[in-house]
Amino acid sequence: MFYMVRNRLFATVNTKPCPYNCIYCFTKCDNFRKNISIDSLSNRQLYEMTKDVDIIQPACDTEFLLHPQWKEILLRLATLNKNISFATKMSIKDDDIVFLQNINKLLKLNKKILNIGVTIIKIDEYRELEPNAPTPQMRIDTLKKLSDAGISTNVIMRPIFPNLTFKEIDNILKITHNYSEGYLVGPLYINNAVSKYLQNINCSVKIEKTSPGWNQYEGLDVIYSHEIMTYIAEMAAKYKKQVFFSNEQCVLYIKEKLFGGENSD
Repeated sequence: MFYMVRNRLFATVNTKPCPYNCIYCFTKCDNFRKNISIDSLSNRQLYEMTKDVDIIQPACDTEFLLHPQWKEILLRLATLNKNISFATKMSIKDDDIVFLQNINKLLKLNKKILNIGVTIIKIDEYRELEPNAPTPQMRIDTLKKLSDAGISTNVIMRPIFPNLTFKEIDNILKITHNYSEGYLVGPLYINNAVSKYLQNINCSVKIEKTSPGWNQYEGLDVIYSHEIMTYIAEMAAKYKKQVFFSNEQCVLYIKEKLFGGENSD
């Protein structure tokens, strides 16, 4: 089975367990539902599953660039004439930046884009949340290299932890705004590691329920930090940058900016 929300295909790839071990990973939530493995599909299956969508998210729940055949997968997806969007924390090598640049050029021939979001949720004390991930500076370097290569980028500031300070938000935006179309924000999904962390810092929160499409509409416990998201939006506006609440919003904004929107297709 595969899952679409409006015009998006949510998928995953078969990889070894992610080495970054981020405490907030929603794959550690009790009700997490894995999506279809896009690398296991034939070309015909890929075509059938994507013919009615405009955006492919090939790895909603893992680091796509850790797959040993990620280049081959991306080439296959590029032939489908769809927008492709994924997130990364990787420090991407220069040769791989060139490969991604060429994929983006190929997609742009048909007024489609490659959108890559770089996840930076904290700079100070990030190891508490992302113990094995590349440093924020390495990710900022990746963001800059992608942007310089003409690839549409955004900074993923989700999940938002309720103890994220305005000072740190100011710092992240100051460092990244020249290399990003905007900032993708979103809630914090609750798992055991997140609960323990919040208890350790004595952070009192309101837990709500949500049923996101990428989780096949299964319910998850979640924390929304509305005041922090509002502040990010206000600060982003000062840099004339957008705030997005989904990959779909980000892709559609960039497409309209580049090509004039859907009416130009």
